[in-house]
Amino acid sequence: MITLCLVALAWHSANAQCTELDNCNSCSNPGPECVDCADGTVLNADKDSCLSCGDFCTECTADENDNVECTECMASYYLDDSKTCTSCGDGCVDCAMVEDVLTCNECVATGYTHNADAAGTPCVACDTNCQTCSMASDGTSTICSKCFTFPGQDL
Repeated sequence: MITLCLVALAWHSANAQCTELDNCNSCSNPGPECVDCADGTVLNADKDSCLSCGDFCTECTADENDNVECTECMASYYLDDSKTCTSCGDGCVDCAMVEDVLTCNECVATGYTHNADAAGTPCVACDTNCQTCSMASDGTSTICSKCFTFPGQDL
């Protein structure tokens, strides 16, 4: 029984130390050294904490001096030349920088339509109270295909 209590105490002590490490999901013993970081963080060089990847960054790397560099951004953001996550712009959920032009590949499904003929950021906002729309043949205006409904509204 004493052996079992000592093992439990040792396990609890190691786990308590691991929870004290910033953003660390799991640790190895002895040490403890962090072996698994939370999403949006990366292990520091000393393996004693996890560093934040930065705003809107989902994956990153860190060098031996703990300098963090973003490698992947969350949806609606792109990785710019300075390795910073920058917004794709209104209505755009997937974009990329192509030959120094921000190009939107996909627009939000609600409230916007994709103007495939437009260069750069071709997400066009639907008219007010319009849930889904499409581009009109003139290429500059939209046609509402489904309006938003509101509680108490007669359909």
